[in-house]
Amino acid sequence: MLPTIRVALAILFSGVVLWSQTLNENLNAIAPAAETELLKNPSSMRPPQDQFTLNMNLQFSPELGNLGSASYPALSAETQGPTSQTPPSLPKAFSYGNGYYTRQKIHKYASLATLPLFVSEAIVGQKLINETGTNDSLRGPHSALATGIGVLFGVNSVTGIWNMWDARKDPNGYKKRTIHGILMLAADAGFVATAASAPKRQTNAQGIRTYGDASTHRAIAFTSMGVATVGYLYMLFAK
Repeated sequence: MLPTIRVALAILFSGVVLWSQTLNENLNAIAPAAETELLKNPSSMRPPQDQFTLNMNLQFSPELGNLGSASYPALSAETQGPTSQTPPSLPKAFSYGNGYYTRQKIHKYASLATLPLFVSEAIVGQKLINETGTNDSLRGPHSALATGIGVLFGVNSVTGIWNMWDARKDPNGYKKRTIHGILMLAADAGFVATAASAPKRQTNAQGIRTYGDASTHRAIAFTSMGVATVGYLYMLFAK
């Protein structure tokens, strides 16, 4: 009995050894073929997608309709999510020196006097035209206000043109700066014409005082003030 058991165990052990050797030989034969296939087609080794979930999404998607088992690789780029969209470009950064910001502050705070000077000069100028020859006391305030407007636009013209030149390569706000600058330069030219057309006191041979054309002077002044006001408000509220 004991020898029989020994023989049976020896036969079983020999069978296990032969089976393991055969398995190793099969694995060694499969490995080179799999490696060759991976080198030829790397995508073949990717894990399969959950086709059932994708088909269910396609079937019940309200945007795509009832597609059933449609071929999902044929989907367009628009249905693949926001990753295919190009991100919006950011504004280009542009740096300025300290002088630019100093001139900007001077220009800004001086501009606060624009509308008060315009309103005061319009009122005083109209009264002076209406009371010509009867009340010359308004000539002093009228001249002072006109001088104030001239100084204001002189300062703002220098600081504004200087800063426009520094910002000529900055694309941010270029249109706004250009429109504002054109309007204010047109107003500058108008104020020069206003000063040139101002009525002057004259005395004829009989000693009677006469004046120049006050209506032309007023028309040019009001037009210049209107253009400057549009340019001022545009810079404040335009985007």
